[in-house]
Amino acid sequence: MIESKFSSQVLDALLQTMPDIVKHNMLLIFSEYERACEMHKEWPMDFIHAAAIVAEESGELVQAANQHRYEYKPFSNMKMEAVQTGAMALRFLVNAEGWWCNACNRLVSRDDVTPGKRHDEDKGGCGCDVE
Repeated sequence: MIESKFSSQVLDALLQTMPDIVKHNMLLIFSEYERACEMHKEWPMDFIHAAAIVAEESGELVQAANQHRYEYKPFSNMKMEAVQTGAMALRFLVNAEGWWCNACNRLVSRDDVTPGKRHDEDKGGCGCDVE
């Protein structure tokens, strides 16, 4: 597992030094991540299907870039697809080690969940002790 060496203080300092355009785009990605998680509560438990979601979004970005270049479609289509690709890449990374359980406010390790079992936060099916 790749461990982050950033403490919250280092992260705060890093954010202060970032250009506004980087912060703006990070906020767009975070907002899309939240929207996608709300809309599609389930995320594949296996890496192949999870990676396919990221690849699908990336493919849509390439398609939007081609349409921008050759069909004169708006730049905003590329930006939207880039944001969605970033959000799904973030979701892939967040879920790579396990799942965030809102019921118990912790990351549930893949080892805590029976493969193939549905991760159902509302019913505590994440393997945590929350009823």
